Amino acid sequence: MDDIGFKTDSGKFRLRGVGIVIRNGCVLMVHDEKRGYYYPIGGAVRIGESTEEAAVREVFEESGLKVNIDRLLLVQENFFDIEDELHHEIAFCYLMKDIGDQELSGDRVLDYSAEGLAWLQIERFHEYKAYPEIYGTLLKDLPSEITHVVVNDSKRGVFS
Repeated sequence: MDDIGFKTDSGKFRLRGVGIVIRNGCVLMVHDEKRGYYYPIGGAVRIGESTEEAAVREVFEESGLKVNIDRLLLVQENFFDIEDELHHEIAFCYLMKDIGDQELSGDRVLDYSAEGLAWLQIERFHEYKAYPEIYGTLLKDLPSEITHVVVNDSKRGVFS
């Protein structure tokens, strides 16, 4: 199936489904060793797939964990640059139900170069170079309603 994303002369767009997996006060994140930061498990939504289905699929593909959705926690619109290219992303971030005693598939290393999984302590989230930064506040005291944020980390003046 085709991912919901496209490239234009101005940059790239992607619709993303994200899984928020919490265990023992930690959140499961992907570590990009090349760029030195952490980001949530998730990926592009495919044509004909809901954002919920994409989040569950991506968590399984990247971690081996079988998860179920608890609820939608965050919708985030992101504008950022990678290698001088503007990226525009809309991410639907779902809190997952308790995963019980499941273990990650080994110390799983993702198919992407120099990326792996890490459990980050929520209480210390702001000490890590981790995105989205709002996780540092949002995951400490989970709100009952959906949070919506727009983050412009692009140097291109997207909102001008």
